[in-house]
Amino acid sequence: MEDGGQATIDDLQDINLGTVDDTKPIFVSVSLTPQELEEYTQLLQEYRDVFAWSYQDMPGLDPNVAVHKLGIPNEARWVKQAPRRFRPELTIQIEVEIDKLIAAGFIREVQYPTWLSNIVPVLKKKDWGTTYMRGL
Repeated sequence: MEDGGQATIDDLQDINLGTVDDTKPIFVSVSLTPQELEEYTQLLQEYRDVFAWSYQDMPGLDPNVAVHKLGIPNEARWVKQAPRRFRPELTIQIEVEIDKLIAAGFIREVQYPTWLSNIVPVLKKKDWGTTYMRGL
């Protein structure tokens, strides 16, 4: 993308790497030949343990790989944003997602909020009914 290229615009089909009760969807191009689709499916099945479909699929994730830090100069002035108000139905979705992140140990509550930003709910492109958040 940085070099001016375009995102893939192929239509996608999903492959379930899990079971009927415990789906693990992966999306591939519909333009694959039947032979390519079979080969990719076998490859993805063989290495399905490297994918994560939920927070619980990533226990013990090395913080050196997963921790995000802001490159803020030491002389920067800290700002605490006023809390943003959300529609009641969106607040419920936000609380559910936060509870998942806390239960998985990905985030924790802090008692020293000197620099905070508001959560920004973002709709997942594939599933417009699911809300994901940025700014945690």
